[in-house]
Amino acid sequence: PGSYRPPQPIGCDPVTGSGSATTRRGEPVYAVELRRVSKSYTLGRERVQVLDRVDLRIPQRACVALIGDSGSGKSTLLNLIGFLDRPDSGEILIDG
Repeated sequence: PGSYRPPQPIGCDPVTGSGSATTRRGEPVYAVELRRVSKSYTLGRERVQVLDRVDLRIPQRACVALIGDSGSGKSTLLNLIGFLDRPDSGEILIDG
């Protein structure tokens, strides 16, 4: 509370299209793309919103690190990307 900061992706290698796949229309195909993904959990009688309409694009061949305070949603985000859990809403795309 008060000092909450959501997890932030940090690019290790700014690969912004060089060597990355594109669609027929020339749009990039991302290794991972999240569109307005939300996830919450119920703890007792309290509902905890862990992720709220997260948009994220990770280019192919990019190296990223996910950092954030304890309880900020890093593991939840990775569980969603790995399809170990389901979002409450939004879309998760892998390789387009």
